[in-house]
Formats: sequence, structure tokens, C-alpha cells
Amino acid sequence: MTQNPSLWRVSFVDIVYNYGAVDFQNLLGDFLMHLRELHLSGQALCDCGENTLIPFRHVPVFHKIKFRDIEGTIIDSVHIWPEQVDGHGQTIPACFDTVLV
Repeated sequence: MTQNPSLWRVSFVDIVYNYGAVDFQNLLGDFLMHLRELHLSGQALCDCGENTLIPFRHVPVFHKIKFRDIEGTIIDSVHIWPEQVDGHGQTIPACFDTVLV
């Protein structure tokens, strides 16, 4: 995996507007709550996740990640592109896979 992120500090607001990941903060809260309360699932997890205090407002972002096995063979990869404007002024929408590592 890449050792350094493409961007070190991306705010939750930028993740929504530049990357199109509208539910990122809610799903991160669900994930953090699941780590704390392993017995919760389904709607109970979502209800608790909504009220989870996330003690940070920025996350590092990796734009290219390759997952390799022990022998060095690439077994999967993830690519992320934020929303961009091309040379003709047309907006290219964001494209991403979300991975929590």
C-alpha cells in the first residue's frame, strides 16, 4: 500500500463537495460505533452512529491504493478522482471507492 497519502488533510466538507461522498461522516460514525459496541447491528447501529462524536474534522486521502499479497502480486486496487473541470469547462464528476484501513 502507498505509504504517504495524496492529501494529508481533507475536511469532511471537502469530501462531500469535491468527492461526492455525501454519507461519509455518518458512515464513519457507524464504523466507529461498531468498533466500540460489537454487539450492535442494523438499525440500532445506525441510531447510535448518528450520535457518535468524531473527535477530528480532517482525514488523509489516498488517491491510488494497491493491495498486494505476500508474493507482491496485486490482488486489488482502488482509485479515487475528485470532481474536476476539463479543458473545455465541462465538469467531470467524482469517482471513488471508499476503503477504511
